[in-house]
Amino acid sequence: MEQVFSKYRSKFNNIPNDPDNYLYWLENDILLSLNDNEGLINKLSPTIRTIYPNMTAFDIVDKLKNNKNESSIIQNIHHLWGFLSEDRRQQITAK
Repeated sequence: MEQVFSKYRSKFNNIPNDPDNYLYWLENDILLSLNDNEGLINKLSPTIRTIYPNMTAFDIVDKLKNNKNESSIIQNIHHLWGFLSEDRRQQITAK
């Protein structure tokens, strides 16, 4: 996992609360992969529905937006990472 953080940190900035912060990019790429490479607004995959039961795309986005200090984002990334298959982990690592 540290390899993934390091890779994203080298590609994106580490300025807190900046929309281009590497943590936001990593979290978004994981969510995209878990949602079968579709935006949340288009559909919610079974995996996303398992992670966020009884939530709409708007509910999920609100939850993510309200959960934005560095430690909570890292915790969420680790949580989401656990739902990825090995193939999807490798795809993200290879980005």
